[in-house]
Amino acid sequence: MNDEGIGIAGWLLADLTLVLALIFLALVPGREAATEAPPPPAEPPAIADIGCRQDGGAAPVVTCEPRVEGERLLRYEWEVERGVARGGLDAETLKAEFAGAGSITLVVANEGGKSQPRTYPVLPAPTPAPTPEPTPSELLYRAEFRFDQLVLSDIAGDRVAAGVIADARVRERLRKEQEDTRSAEIPEGGWSELTAEELLRQRQTDGYRIALIETFSHSVVADAHIALSRSVNEAFFAYLQERGRPPDRCIFLNGPAAVRDDWTAAYLDRTDLDAGSSRINLYFVWAPDAGCEPP
Repeated sequence: MNDEGIGIAGWLLADLTLVLALIFLALVPGREAATEAPPPPAEPPAIADIGCRQDGGAAPVVTCEPRVEGERLLRYEWEVERGVARGGLDAETLKAEFAGAGSITLVVANEGGKSQPRTYPVLPAPTPAPTPEPTPSELLYRAEFRFDQLVLSDIAGDRVAAGVIADARVRERLRKEQEDTRSAEIPEGGWSELTAEELLRQRQTDGYRIALIETFSHSVVADAHIALSRSVNEAFFAYLQERGRPPDRCIFLNGPAAVRDDWTAAYLDRTDLDAGSSRINLYFVWAPDAGCEPP
């Protein structure tokens, strides 16, 4: 074979190889471009603990270091009522100073939305009258500002009568994170042996006065949770007024009108408590009043 024949054969072989490659590529399906699934939408954060602690002075200084659950946290929103914040109200922690009573409220938010607000009541230590050495229970209330809770269950609608208050079940000396534990999850030892009637008389006899009331409810009636809390508060004040002896003014710090008008709150249930239930948080301070009649 001469050089010309060899060249033609090589050219034909190259063309044949190119044709076969094109046929192969035409027969093999192309791979679809891989696509990444979009990230799941962010869930609104939740405030597990507002984390506020205060000193025991008559002009309290409060430091808050909250514990927040959730991802992609964007901002903190603090609200200081009747106090002065030291630092930005969008900071992760807060320090505030108060001349007297007040409150601190926190809302946290991310791209999924805002959390339910959590509020910390600020109560100054009372100026005690001359008194004998306080008992351990008195020291507990002065130092920690724990609260007692009345639990109402099986509420059929969005109204309650004053008479149901006396027999409410009682939980004593709670911390804030314990307030919304479901009834079924409260151990037997978590309930007091006292009824609400017995607790209120005992606290009053020992010289304690109600300074703040927080009530939150889960109504069986749709969108009636706050209405139920307000009804429970009305029933609570009516019950103490109907009690007669001792007069109801003796159990409230500065009298019932001051507590009812400025220091009583009605909330909806922040978690998922038992339907048809209501919780009344009672914050007591030790402030004996010699002018009040004994029970």
